[in-house]
Amino acid sequence: MSCCRLIVLVACLTWLGASEPMDPRSKVLLRRDCLGETGRTDVTLFANGTIRVREGEEPERQMRLAELPLAVLRAYVNRLEEIDLSETDAGVPETELRWTGRCQIELGIGAGEPQVFQFGHFDSLSLALARVNTIVGELVVEVEERVPKGHLPRDYQPRAGDVLVRVDGARFKVIAYTSDKKGIELQGIEQPLTIYVHVDDMDEWFTELISRQEPI
Repeated sequence: MSCCRLIVLVACLTWLGASEPMDPRSKVLLRRDCLGETGRTDVTLFANGTIRVREGEEPERQMRLAELPLAVLRAYVNRLEEIDLSETDAGVPETELRWTGRCQIELGIGAGEPQVFQFGHFDSLSLALARVNTIVGELVVEVEERVPKGHLPRDYQPRAGDVLVRVDGARFKVIAYTSDKKGIELQGIEQPLTIYVHVDDMDEWFTELISRQEPI
C-alpha cells in the first residue's frame, strides 16, 4: 500500500471518530450475519472500503470482495451516522430466533463499542434498523456490480510468474507454493501486499489468468 493511500485511510478512521488509529482493513463499520434454512450469508463493510460477502457453509463457502472509492465510502458512512438507533431494541433472545432463522447487525461507526442488534427473518423492524438493513442490501449490489465476472481456466495449475485477477479486480503474481504444497504465495502488483491462498480456493479468490511466463 502506498504511503499516500495509508495516510488517507488513517485520516478516514480519525474522521470516523476512532479514538486511536487502527488498521482500517480490520475495522468493521457494518456487518450483517444471517442464518437461515438455505445457509449463511455474511456481508461486511470495512473501514478501508472493502466489502466482503460470504455465502454458504464450510467447506463450500464462497466469498466475494469489492473495493469502494473513498468518496463512496464516505457517503455510506454519512448515511449510517444519520440513523438514530437509540430507541431500537437490541433484539430477542437467541432461543426465540432458532426456528425462524436469525440475523445480527453490527454497527461500528464512531468511537466506543459496536452496536449489535438481532432479529428474526420475519420480524417487523424499527424504521431506523430497516434503514441500516437497506444499506446492507445496497452493499451487496455494489459487490455484484464491481466484481469482475469470470473464472480461472478449467483444471488450472498455478505456476510461478502467473498474473491473476482477484475478485475485487486487483492483480497478483504467483510467487511459489508453500512448503507443504497446500498453499500459494502471491504478490500484489498494484500494491506491495503478500497473500497466501489454499490451492483448493484459487477459483474462489481469482477470476482470470491474464498472463503466464513460458518455462525456460
